[in-house]
Amino acid sequence: MWTTLTAQHLERASDNQHDLLMRYYDYKYQPETDMKNHIANIKSIAHQLGEVGRPIEERELITKIISTLPIDYKAFVSSWRHVATEKQTLLTLTSLILQEEREITKWRPKSSDNKDSAFHAQNRDESQGY
Repeated sequence: MWTTLTAQHLERASDNQHDLLMRYYDYKYQPETDMKNHIANIKSIAHQLGEVGRPIEERELITKIISTLPIDYKAFVSSWRHVATEKQTLLTLTSLILQEEREITKWRPKSSDNKDSAFHAQNRDESQGY
């Protein structure tokens, strides 16, 4: 009886590990998600993997986070490569990404600004006969 239960548990753990690994490797950035939640989602899957016997090393987690950043973070990714290796920690990465998000948000035009600009451009074009 005990052997059967142990075998079932190990099989279920193996299936869970496989499913979690697929979720981890397939995980992509969702545009409606802010960076704090994006990072938290990846860390959550990594934590769950650790619970089923497949811990994710910090370096691997850092690589996953960087590889899922949207195109707006292209310059950030390039600059991350110049951070001293001993300072490339998950804590440092998270802090810098959140700072970068604030900067990007600060400079990104608000959606109402885009609508106003499009409206004025259309009216200008119509008045000039374009």
